Amino acid sequence: MSREWAVFLQGQTWIWLGGGLLVTIRIAAFVVAISLITGTIFALAHLSRNATLHWVASIYINVLRGVPVFLIIVFTFFALPKIGINVEVATSVTVALTIYATALIAEIVRAGILAVPTGQIEAARSLGIGPISTFVHIVFPQAMRIMVPPLVGQYIVLIKNTSLGSVVGLDELLRRTVILYSGFQNPMQALIIVACLYFAFLFPLSILSRRLELKDRRTDNLPIDEALAII
Repeated sequence: MSREWAVFLQGQTWIWLGGGLLVTIRIAAFVVAISLITGTIFALAHLSRNATLHWVASIYINVLRGVPVFLIIVFTFFALPKIGINVEVATSVTVALTIYATALIAEIVRAGILAVPTGQIEAARSLGIGPISTFVHIVFPQAMRIMVPPLVGQYIVLIKNTSLGSVVGLDELLRRTVILYSGFQNPMQALIIVACLYFAFLFPLSILSRRLELKDRRTDNLPIDEALAII
């Protein structure tokens, strides 16, 4: 076996790469959890009848969706210290990705809510159910079923976007791979290995997203009683 591949037979190499993968997973997990909350808040603000909330959310979502995530990461890294907030690189990248993901998730949540038939909302109101109870118990559960496949797909993209943090020094999987091949002069072999790691981690999520999408389509074609049984 050539010297370029021999390094991947050493346990220390995989421990080194595994540490970078853990950083990637940790940041992605934080961003997923936070952006789902903030994205839902902005989606509701965008749907609000309050003009101020609507326009603030609309401007935020449209501006952030039109800006490259790479730019947001770099800007956040340099901007936070300028306003007196000194944080670690990992925190800076987490904040940047959350800012970006919030705008994308807000649109997915808004689309899911709007996809719920208005007849069900009107029926709930005619039965005297309050708007909050209607949203919590009728609208949001159905919207969530619609949102899950695109949410999973978006979070797959988000996990891959953590690799952009390497440009500001984030010690994640791709950066550790670059350090590795800089030392052993094996860029092709190292990048093939890291591509396989990303694939092994993300492909199951792609399969999950596809299955959830197919399940959603099957549910839509069933009678209401059978559909509820599946859900």
